[in-house]
Amino acid sequence: MTVGPTEHSGRVLCRVADLVTVRSWLLLPPLFLATVAGVAGAICGIVGAEVSLSGPILFGSASAIAMVTSVDVNWHGIRALRWAGWGYIALLLVPALLIDSIELPVPVALALGLVGISCWGAFRVGCR
Repeated sequence: MTVGPTEHSGRVLCRVADLVTVRSWLLLPPLFLATVAGVAGAICGIVGAEVSLSGPILFGSASAIAMVTSVDVNWHGIRALRWAGWGYIALLLVPALLIDSIELPVPVALALGLVGISCWGAFRVGCR
């Protein structure tokens, strides 16, 4: 794992991770969405309120995560995969534009959060 600045075509980049697989990169936004739903479910469960999430903020953040992390994807030099990646990012923006808010029951949000956190743990174990 490279931590710190690295030289790449005259630019200094700060890498925090090695290249990730396309499959792992595709799973990052859904895991983010599930984890945020779980955290919101835990907070709303404590307060005793319904879970209401902002669609534009949630899916906009997921697409931003996909866009920022796309530079660390091992595309195997295939341009078609890289263009498909941009299509995936655009696909994540569609719900951000069409969905105003997402309301979930607390148990569903907590279940999503448990799945998300479990998958994050599996990713961390697989990265070592």
